[in-house]
Amino acid sequence: MAQQDYLFYPFLSHDGLSLFFTAVPWPWSGSTVAINGDIFVSTRPSRDDGWGVPSRLPVLSSARNDEGLSFARGDSILYFVRSDPYDPSVTMDPALATSDLWQVEVTPIVDLTGDGIVDSIDVCKLVDRWHTYDTVCDIAPAPLGDGYVDVQDLIVLAEHLFEEFPPAEPAE
Repeated sequence: MAQQDYLFYPFLSHDGLSLFFTAVPWPWSGSTVAINGDIFVSTRPSRDDGWGVPSRLPVLSSARNDEGLSFARGDSILYFVRSDPYDPSVTMDPALATSDLWQVEVTPIVDLTGDGIVDSIDVCKLVDRWHTYDTVCDIAPAPLGDGYVDVQDLIVLAEHLFEEFPPAEPAE
């Protein structure tokens, strides 16, 4: 995050391990382009640890202003606001921009190895990380896991055994 970013709408996950917030570049004054915010998340392994480096949630990033993430414990739906970017050349009042409530369903990534199929190799990977904090294997409960690899994660993985998925493509 840049030192001048304007941060708002903090939301702490039920387990206290994920902090969501909206970041908007600052300053607005003198800007010649539309200003929009994006939703970021910072995580930590336990409540006693410090926060990690924030990262933008790509599924919620758009050319519009995305802010105010919220969800209910055990619900697989994330809720947020998406509005027109604030453009000081159009209006000096950001409250006049149009906005809507949006939702996106979170589905766990159950192909833990990225090889295109959920099989015994994925089960072994989950078991190898049993009773640890591992964000890759912590896939339950929805929407973000509970910070611990345990039987809830095994149950979700078992529901998808032998399903095939397109192999993950390497990042460019």
